[in-house]
Amino acid sequence: MGDIFNEKLVARIPIFKIILLKTLIVLTAAGIIIFACMTLLTLKSIFSYFFAIVVTGTGYGAWFLIKQLNVEYEYAVTNDSLDVDKIIAQARRKTVVSMSIREIEEAGPADELGLARVKNYDFAKIEDCTSHVQAPGRWYIVYSVDGAKHLLFIEPNEKMIQSFRTYAPGAVQKR
Repeated sequence: MGDIFNEKLVARIPIFKIILLKTLIVLTAAGIIIFACMTLLTLKSIFSYFFAIVVTGTGYGAWFLIKQLNVEYEYAVTNDSLDVDKIIAQARRKTVVSMSIREIEEAGPADELGLARVKNYDFAKIEDCTSHVQAPGRWYIVYSVDGAKHLLFIEPNEKMIQSFRTYAPGAVQKR
């Protein structure tokens, strides 16, 4: 049996809250820039350099904050290990989960039937690493860390699901 390696990149679809936050950042930055320009036109003094710095800094700050709201998730299955990373602004990477597939206690499609099976569990941590809450192909994975149950939502491809079935056959629902 050869080595198994499969990965998938999923971009988070901005929800209303994120779109609203981006709009507020742009409007706030525009207000600060307009105020600084109006003040610069009325004062015309040594403070003009200060206001130029304020305008530039505000523009850069707004661009930086908006870029930080762009999130992607990368799933990587290597033999019997599953790694889920959060990629922020296509620049920074943070590991969300790194586990052995053999540690999966239960996994299946995150539809009504699947979520009904896990709704009574008391989870220490719930991680949603999908593009959207109602994304097609969304799966849930239940696993334990130090005796505490965790819930992970991902959008695996068919090869990843096959790896789950290979290394944790009793835990993966067959539907």
